[in-house]
Amino acid sequence: MRGLFDLMVFDDTSRVIERASIGPGQDIIGFEIQPNIWHSWVPIADGSVFFETKLGPCDARSSEFAAWSPEEDTPNVNEFLARLRIAKVSTLFA
Repeated sequence: MRGLFDLMVFDDTSRVIERASIGPGQDIIGFEIQPNIWHSWVPIADGSVFFETKLGPCDARSSEFAAWSPEEDTPNVNEFLARLRIAKVSTLFA
């Protein structure tokens, strides 16, 4: 991992239930999320890179996105990211 991120954890209704800063100078340098939990990484510093692993064989097609999140490579992604950057715990995204 390089850089600084905020990790957002959501419930099934799109509500932010946890937000944690991860990286150098933070109390957290890693994070474990149970399977089937909606989450998103928000880069805070330019050039940030993270590494996420899952159990089982690698299958890029197995990624699931919440119904309330925008599809990849659509104009709504930038707006969604801007909302993530300022979201507080209890913010709804639906």
